Amino acid sequence: MKKITTYALFAGLSLGFGNLSAQEVSVTALGNTTLSVMADSNTTNPPAADAVIWEQERIPGNTEYSAVSSYFDLANWGMYLADDFEFTGETKITKMVFDGTNSNSNPADVINHIDIYFFLDNNGQPGSHPESTNGVFKTISGVAYNSPHLTVDDNVNNAFLGNRQYTLNVADFLGEDLIFPAGKYWISIVFNISASENSTSSRWSWIQSPTTNLNDAVVISPQDPDNMGLTNWTSITEAGLPIEALSFTFYGESEDLLVNNLDKNAFAVYPIPSSTILNLETPNNTSITKVSAFDITGKQIQLKLENNTINIEQLPVGLYILEINSTEGTHYKKFIKK
Repeated sequence: MKKITTYALFAGLSLGFGNLSAQEVSVTALGNTTLSVMADSNTTNPPAADAVIWEQERIPGNTEYSAVSSYFDLANWGMYLADDFEFTGETKITKMVFDGTNSNSNPADVINHIDIYFFLDNNGQPGSHPESTNGVFKTISGVAYNSPHLTVDDNVNNAFLGNRQYTLNVADFLGEDLIFPAGKYWISIVFNISASENSTSSRWSWIQSPTTNLNDAVVISPQDPDNMGLTNWTSITEAGLPIEALSFTFYGESEDLLVNNLDKNAFAVYPIPSSTILNLETPNNTSITKVSAFDITGKQIQLKLENNTINIEQLPVGLYILEINSTEGTHYKKFIKK
């Protein structure tokens, strides 16, 4: 693995971040290894008003790893991480918490903004990647480091090494609900960095979680200037760091608590599977404004609704997510074209 700095040793430090034993940080082009981390606690206070709907906490131990998930805008390339999650029913994300490291003493000087990508699952891997113009299912784009909707906690353990915890108020930032139908997805958190190279003084790395729920976390560098052979999604472990999962937690509401969307018992799509048409039943006094479908790569396909019927003959065989925009909000249904 390409090494880009020498080892740095921090011995016997106690800076108000918990009691720390000797600290040794090994840095490579892929990420960081922090040895002998001793921590009093691992999370800040979670959002109080929302339930945890997916949790992969950062829990520091004797050795902690992080891997680069950054876009270097002055060189027009990036290295990206992704990890998967699953919802068993329609779910609304209101807040998210994640952990990462940036060693710059003034992060706002090098961090342009944060982009968060959501991809559909494609046979155990993301259906696309952040540099692709197609295949992104949902995005949270352009979150400024000083955004009023983003809280950056410098008081987590080992903050002097650049470790920080980020809490994003998703609903307030977007100005609308972020809703997912039941299914498996991948999240990629990318810091847009004002730098021309993968430098430890500028890049942002995503910290591991010991909680492995589904598939192993993956890494990709489509342009691969570091010649690491990562032009396709590759498990981070296979790439060289033993990271099976990444630290992120979602807060929000599950299907049973979604009160601002269409009543699922009064809203139906049938027959499923179908080879020709879908019939759409809506609640009373609900007008449909637009319908479209997403395939497993995240590509959005515009559909036409006539007399509560959708013609799907032109679609290739496969699994789709139907997005229905209406006067009552946005709703999602899965269907199968046979």
